[in-house]
Amino acid sequence: MSESSDLCASVPASAGSPGIERSEVFTAMDNKVKNGKPSDEELETISRNIGVDWKPLGRRLKFKEPELDAFDENHKEFTEKPCQMLLHWKRREGEKVNYLVLHDALCHDLVTRKDLASEICCQRMTFQ
Repeated sequence: MSESSDLCASVPASAGSPGIERSEVFTAMDNKVKNGKPSDEELETISRNIGVDWKPLGRRLKFKEPELDAFDENHKEFTEKPCQMLLHWKRREGEKVNYLVLHDALCHDLVTRKDLASEICCQRMTFQ
């Protein structure tokens, strides 16, 4: 098994589900999912790197197909499509937005962007 495929192995699919609280979430590479909300800049970083996986990510974040189509049609620049979608998600969900929900969506089998989940949503643990 490759190092990147292990990245989200220990984070159960239900980890970002409402009603489930976990103070610390560790992944297989000694990363801890951050507390709090992703910044607009972090969402922009995802949008610049997500590529064609932006629509599957949107579906994991509970966007309906017509909403995704609207982001696609209303924004000419490719990276603006996921950027506007993620910013809309952050505004729409308000207090429900957190790194764990985003992490789980990025790690989902239909998105498979564990690299971005680790880069944006996790803090690297250091052991001394």
